[in-house]
Amino acid sequence: MSAGLQPTDGFLARVVEGRALAEQGDFRASEEHFRALLDEAREEHAGNHAMAMQSLITLYGRGGRYLEAHMLARRLAQRAREEGPAADKVLAFALGAICGALSQLDLDQPLGEALSDLRTVLDRAPVPLTNLELEYLAAAGVHARGRGDHELARRHWSEYRRIVQETEGLEQVFHWAMTMGGAQLAYHEGNYPLARHLVGQLGAGSETPPFHRLKELALTVSVHAALGERDEARPLAREALDILRFVKDEEGLASGRIHEGAVLARELERLNEWGLAASAYDLVAAAVLIRLRQVDACTRELPELGLDDAESSAVLGRFRHQFVREQQVLLRRVAAVYEARGDEFIQSLIGRGAAEGFVSICAWCESVRPEDGRWLPLGHFIPRDGTFDVTHAICPPCADAMQKTSA
Repeated sequence: MSAGLQPTDGFLARVVEGRALAEQGDFRASEEHFRALLDEAREEHAGNHAMAMQSLITLYGRGGRYLEAHMLARRLAQRAREEGPAADKVLAFALGAICGALSQLDLDQPLGEALSDLRTVLDRAPVPLTNLELEYLAAAGVHARGRGDHELARRHWSEYRRIVQETEGLEQVFHWAMTMGGAQLAYHEGNYPLARHLVGQLGAGSETPPFHRLKELALTVSVHAALGERDEARPLAREALDILRFVKDEEGLASGRIHEGAVLARELERLNEWGLAASAYDLVAAAVLIRLRQVDACTRELPELGLDDAESSAVLGRFRHQFVREQQVLLRRVAAVYEARGDEFIQSLIGRGAAEGFVSICAWCESVRPEDGRWLPLGHFIPRDGTFDVTHAICPPCADAMQKTSA
């Protein structure tokens, strides 16, 4: 067993190869690379196994797969605690990943507990762990903002900004997150001019880390829409929609595209771009189904997810509850978009058949219709393989109710 869970030099070199794939934007190849390393190291070398888990956690976190990142990080934290104080750096990494995932999953109470644990480990570290301090400040800022304490959130962001500006050699993602975090905070505070100034510093060039352009665009469109700057918002919304259209080819990023895609669709509604909004909702629905497939596959294929204990089951339960809640909100918005397009459009949905290669989702309930024509509850349909397109429709019971209402 390696003291402090240190990897071997040769294994670390292979990890660097996987990171290069991620930096090139090839999420799928990077995931396959790290999972192969994980399988190889599982029973052979504790330090290599820990490093493979860290690599997958980072990849999943940056790709928006927060459930997997969180559950892997919990297993890594448990392993680091068993190793003792020599593994405190690994423990701090795991706790930072847990905080980051929980902040994105909007789970307030467990996030507060994880932040307290991370603060304890960081405070006893013999040397500053700058990257992990930044992870703490980012998650603590989201936690404060979620509780309505914008003053505390701004203090966390200001400290984050100070550290980034005073530290040389940081990864570009931390500089990007500094600007993005300030813009998000300004937007939530209603300071739209400041938010516009900050999002103006973001762009599609080398400053933007892989996978994050959609997040930038969703926020930028929201800022312009809030300021009534429709002409500025429309081309950015169309660029974001183009990114969403690639979700079938970049399935590893499906999770992150659910939230940003839903934000984009709502802003397209505000811009009265009803057709584009409907397209965005269809693309988000495809991401939802891909996400169901990802979680199903990971829970079957990765022993490190540790779904055999009560705490892990509770985490998965909270994720499912949040997923259902968000899906219900999404479907209500789709129904509102379709109703705004008039009765004639809704009637066209009633007669829409199951197209080859498409999955239909009822915009008024959670029923799903694969190609075989059966309408099933969303939780009973998990696509196991193949790519697909999604279109929103209306199931027979909802169609009957709609016709009776309009009669």
